[in-house]
Amino acid sequence: MSNNGPASERGLTMVVQCKTHCPHMSVRRNLPFGLGNFRMPRNAIGRRVDSVAKLLHIDKLLGRRPRQLSGGQRQLVAIGRAIVRKSIIFLFDESHSHLDAELRLQMRVEISSLDAELGNKMIYVTHDQIEAMTVADGSVVLRDGNVEQIGKPLDFRNHPANKFVAGFIDAPQMNFLSGTLGDSVLNFDSGMTRSASHSAAGSHKITFGIRQEEIEVSLEGDGNGQVEVRNFEQLGSLSNIYAGIPNGDTLSVQLDRQIPLQRGQITGFSYDTNIFHKFGEDGRVLEQANG
Repeated sequence: MSNNGPASERGLTMVVQCKTHCPHMSVRRNLPFGLGNFRMPRNAIGRRVDSVAKLLHIDKLLGRRPRQLSGGQRQLVAIGRAIVRKSIIFLFDESHSHLDAELRLQMRVEISSLDAELGNKMIYVTHDQIEAMTVADGSVVLRDGNVEQIGKPLDFRNHPANKFVAGFIDAPQMNFLSGTLGDSVLNFDSGMTRSASHSAAGSHKITFGIRQEEIEVSLEGDGNGQVEVRNFEQLGSLSNIYAGIPNGDTLSVQLDRQIPLQRGQITGFSYDTNIFHKFGEDGRVLEQANG
């Protein structure tokens, strides 16, 4: 990639979220918009447009104008404009954030298919963690313009470099519990105390992180402690539980099954202390969790 020379010669095309189509022009005329500057023969442009339209399954829309298209169709036209130019790199700047959930899912599938078929490099900017986890082969997590971690999407979930990355991935986010670690004992600020297979010389202030699905719930009250169900979401095959712990914080739990719940209900919960992620006072990871 080079910043030297005219922008038109760098092989980069941006697919943005705003409406950039010419409203008075058909899809057939919007797709090759700008190619005239390259002095391409008209019949060559036409062949390229037909080929791209067929690839994106919008060949039946070539006669329509932007106002006659759905949000997803307009987005495909925007992607088509990048493909028509035969760019080396496509830049997606939150290009799907204005679409509803169903269309975003459709566009994720389309982009993944195009990535495999075209082989072009795609740089994708998004605040949607689902997009980041499903579309990318490699990702960069940024905060305030600084790089927090570089790696494959699952690296951020399984081996986060710091508390910010750990909390960015997943919804609901990872549970963070403050406490200290020393002499094989975990002392939580909530008042709970647990033995641990690891230890530290002295007593160190630590934030412990554990994901929702790594916590088990017992309706009989068994486990490491008891919590009060504040709220819950039954999502078919999943149950999200938001429970209060003694210091007033909320512990989020995700089960892969349905269970009978009521607000105010007291349940038991359990977890394996060996799978905790541990973060120091500066937020950096101290020790990778097992698994």
